[in-house]
Amino acid sequence: MRFALASCLGVLLLEAVLHALDWPHLGDEPVSHLLEHLGRECSTDVRWDPLIGVHPRVPGESYGELGTRRVRDPGPVFDRERLLLLGDSVVHRPGLFEPFAAELTESHAVFEAGVEGFDTQSELEWLRRYAVNCEPERVLLLMHVNDFWGNSQIYRDERGRLCVFHRQAGRVVVRERLLSSSRIYRAWLRKRLRPADDPVWKQRERLSTHFRALHVFCEERGIELNAALLPLVDPQRNEDDLIRGHMTLMVELMESLDVPYLDLRSALDRALEAGIDPGEDAEHPSPLLAEYFALELARWLLEGDS
Repeated sequence: MRFALASCLGVLLLEAVLHALDWPHLGDEPVSHLLEHLGRECSTDVRWDPLIGVHPRVPGESYGELGTRRVRDPGPVFDRERLLLLGDSVVHRPGLFEPFAAELTESHAVFEAGVEGFDTQSELEWLRRYAVNCEPERVLLLMHVNDFWGNSQIYRDERGRLCVFHRQAGRVVVRERLLSSSRIYRAWLRKRLRPADDPVWKQRERLSTHFRALHVFCEERGIELNAALLPLVDPQRNEDDLIRGHMTLMVELMESLDVPYLDLRSALDRALEAGIDPGEDAEHPSPLLAEYFALELARWLLEGDS
């Protein structure tokens, strides 16, 4: 009894000390990433596994029999080229897909398989499982510098519990009330989701391996692979040595494999010069900037076909 009482008092004292020191701070990653999503609707219509990560059920409410988004189905294909737009949250969220598909509506039937939090490993596994259903003639892969980083995705399971999938930590059920109140739990969760910083060489080796495998997959099936490099919307951050190194590797990969690609960094510069507001989110362009990128991508594809 004394031991249990002493333990409880020790825990309470530790909590008080951590609160006084404001540690872990609410702005620290990855906790801030989790808190950002607590009030956000997370679909229960998902599966998860170590290879593909969190992905929607197919068929399900959001993604149909083809493995692509139901609400963005292009309708009857007729004689149009079947184009699959593949990527992460930039593809998934509103802003980029709509003007892109509208610009290509006469020549391309554009299908969309973007998923929040996807990286190149997820995209490769998605193609392996669902390309046979969608039967794309061309895949446009939208790449982002966050494809290099250890990826976590957030969703709610069938019981409505907030869950996090991380490649290192697996599936973690987040206790929402404890997360917001207990500093000890927050510190444990932070350690669980980020047990070690991923070395840069490992990040780059992983992306290179997945991209090459994705290229081979498309080549063996007669699918034309195109890619686009999406920069961060803050030009200063794009000049950071780490980010520049990541972008350089992407370009080298695409050129070494003769994959046609569009580097949207120059488009970002032109958009900023034209006074377009990039938005405050470094990884996700504002609706106006996303539309600018979409039109640049569509024109590039049409010029390449002409």
